[in-house]
Parts: sequence; structure tokens; C-alpha cells
Amino acid sequence: MTVDEPRPVPSRDVEAFPAWTIDGDDITQRLRAGGLDVDRARPVYLRDKPGETVVVAYDLTKGDHHERGYLRWSADRTRAENDRRKGSAMAPAASRLGPGIVGVGEHATVRILPNDARLRRARWYLTPRKLKRSLGHLDHGGRTLSGAATSVHVLTYNPERRVVARLDLGYRDGHRTSALLRYSTRATARALAATAEHLRRHGVATARPIAQLECDQVGIDEFLPGIDLRTACTSGPRPGLVDAVAEQIATLQRVPAPPGVGVRSREGELTVAVETLRWLSEGGVADLDLVTKLCRLLVAASERAAITAPVLLHGDPHDRNVLVDPDAAGGPSASLIDLERVSIGEAEFDLGRLLVAGIAGRISRRAGSTDVHPGAEIVDGVVARTGRAGTASPALVFHVAKELVASSLTATRHLETIADPGLVDRLLAVACDVLEDPDAISELSTPHRWPESDRIPEAAPSTTLGSDPHRMHHSVSTSRNEVLGPPPAPARPARPG
Repeated sequence: MTVDEPRPVPSRDVEAFPAWTIDGDDITQRLRAGGLDVDRARPVYLRDKPGETVVVAYDLTKGDHHERGYLRWSADRTRAENDRRKGSAMAPAASRLGPGIVGVGEHATVRILPNDARLRRARWYLTPRKLKRSLGHLDHGGRTLSGAATSVHVLTYNPERRVVARLDLGYRDGHRTSALLRYSTRATARALAATAEHLRRHGVATARPIAQLECDQVGIDEFLPGIDLRTACTSGPRPGLVDAVAEQIATLQRVPAPPGVGVRSREGELTVAVETLRWLSEGGVADLDLVTKLCRLLVAASERAAITAPVLLHGDPHDRNVLVDPDAAGGPSASLIDLERVSIGEAEFDLGRLLVAGIAGRISRRAGSTDVHPGAEIVDGVVARTGRAGTASPALVFHVAKELVASSLTATRHLETIADPGLVDRLLAVACDVLEDPDAISELSTPHRWPESDRIPEAAPSTTLGSDPHRMHHSVSTSRNEVLGPPPAPARPARPG
């Protein structure tokens, strides 16, 4: 595969999205001026089309009360006005913070859940009183739902794309149960349910589908007991936990592919990685020389590694998509959730994703970093059960480096670079190290405790990505030795003038 050297974007005669959209202090003041009673608006996610639109998600707080919302900014003022008018015509539901939709200047509109421009039926599933009507026709074992006894807790929210929530359902007779709701703009609920049932029949632990509604945009599944693997890691290793997760991953790899799942080729993964690197460099997020070097190394690694036999993949087995129950009867248990990316491909794809879940967390040095992440032990357990090559296999080396690139994009989208502007370059530099020296994988996977003083602090709400949100680059020279040793003090980008 030939990869063109990434080059900076030529200057465009278009307006970049304004920096105040990702400045916590500034957007908080603007929301107050718009009529919302909010103490703090914290930017947590950004998605943009340069020169056209930007979507920024916020965590909104008033005292102990929390809500989710997002801003859509359009460079075209007429488009922004139409967007606001359509939202108002839907009779938006008010929130405890004030109006459900508010204007912010002439170019932006802020919506508070359940008022989403594309998840238009969200209020029928995120409001307990309406949820009673939406789920009332389902089989509840002869019981009657009670709106007053039901509560909804949003777990993840990607504006205008997807919301996942825990439904704590209460009944008139006092009985309670929980379910997981997934509402997406994509009509995949029935296909995901079929995949889940297929996996369950072949011994993979995953949530039991309950219902698919709203023309397959809403899926209701059982709510599994336990905690995610990342949370479990914070309390240190637990006997049997690694084996439980490794057994589930190995079992998944033995399952015959269900009908309709796609294929993830290495060439396709390489293409995505190169395009991601190009985006990072052209947007000023990453150093151009580092990106150019990494592109060449990735291409060479892909060509050098033999294609391995395809198996069934989870597709996204990071430590938030693996649930564990350390206290389950008979010993620790594990289950796999979020089956949206189940596919066929190289086993090393999932193994690399598991390894990077731990490695990237250490590189980012987030507050609350785990003392021990069992990713490497889980991979060893899967390898022992399936007879595949270990951590030095060329295919796994490629996928680890490629997943570090994906982690760089995730960190940028979730605004982690606000508190740590050198994070992307550190992730990419480690990817280069891994490709040049496969032993780096084992070195980076070694259990390690970060000193409290070395952790990156939470971003202050007044901190922004810099004077130009499309030029976020802060060059950092790093290597795995710097990652494993005392990290440099984080620099804070200046506020816009």
C-alpha cells in the first residue's frame, strides 16, 4: 500500500469554530445569559467539520444536580437560525436548569437532554413518566410499571448519534429491576440482538436482548451485574479475574460468525490509521515529522507481518466494554458488552485493543490511573487458550501501534489535550517505539504505580486548547523511557486573546 506523506492543510478562507465553545468559563457565562441556571458547563467532547459546523458536548451542573447537553455551532447563520427554529417547533422539554433549548449568539444553539436534534424520541425513553408509556406494552410478568418509582441514569451520550442509559424500573407492587437502553440514529437494534443471541448460544456471556423499538433504533437489554474492567483495576488484582476475561475472549474467537457481520481487513485498518494521522497533523494536533515517520513504520509493519487466520472479533474490547463480577457465585465472572463492532478479522485486532487499553491509560497519566492493568495478562491468557503467537508477533505489534493512533484521536475528541497538550505526541511516539522495537510492548505493559504528583490534573474550566482550536500542536519529544520514568510537568495552553 502506498501512503502519501501527510502535508499541512492549506490556509482556508473559512471561519474556524470559536474557541469559547470549548472554554468552560466562557460557555458557562453564555448559558447563564441565555436563561440557564447552571454553575458549571464542562466541555467533554468535540466533533467538527472545519468551516461548517461543530458539536460540543457538556456536563452541566447546578449544585449536586447533573445534566447532559450539547452545542451545535454553524458558520452559516441562516443554517443556525433554521436549526434553532426546528428545535423550538418540537416543543422542547424544560430541564431543571431552565429551558430545554437556548440560543447562544447568532450561530449556536444549546440543547439539554432529552432534546436532541436527531434522537427525536429521546424524551419518551429518558423521562420516567413517558417511559412508562413507551415500555408499558412489553411483558413485565403481570406487573404494572410505575413512573414515579422509575428512574433513568444516562451512562454515555454522543450528541445526535447515540445515548445509553440505565433504566431502574419500579412497579406498583414494589418490585424493581434494571435494564439497559441504547438509542441510536442507526437502525441496528434487531441486528445487535441477533448477534447477542448467537453469542449466548455459543457460550459467550453478554446481555440478553429484551426488546427492539422505534424502527430498530432503540434496543432494551438486561442490565448485567458487576463493574467494568477499568474500575475493577483500581482496587488492584483479584484472583480469577484475568482468567475469567481471557476465557470469554478466547470463547468469542471460537464462535462461528453470525450472519451479516462485516470483515475488518488489515488494509482497511491501515487506511483508517493513516487517515487519522493525516487529520491529526493537518489539524495541528500532532507533530508532522512524527506523523510522517509513523505512517512509514505502519505501512512497513503491515507488509512485514503475515496475515493470520480470521476469527470472530468483538471489535472494541476496551476495558469499559468488559464487565466483571468479582463476587459472583463460583468465582469471578466476565461478560462482553457493546456488540456494535462485532466482525471477522485477525485475532490480534482484539488483543491489541486490550493491550492498548492499559498502555494508553499509563501514557495519559490520568488522575485515578490504575496501579495494575491486567491487559497483558489477559492477552497471555487468550494466547495460551488459542495457541496464537505472543506479544512479539508482527501482527500484534502492528495492531498495538494502530490502536495507539486510534487512542490519539479519542483523546483529541474527548478534549483530554486541554489538560495535557503533549498527550497525542506521546502516544504517537510510543507507537513508533513499538514498531521499531517490539519488546517495548512488554516493557510498557509491566505493572507500575504512578506517583500522585505525576498525574495530570483535571482541566480547569477556563482552559482552552489554545488561541486557535484548529492549531493544538505542542511538540513533545518522548520515548517509552520517558513514559516509564518521571514525566515532564504538563504545560497549559494559553487562553484565547
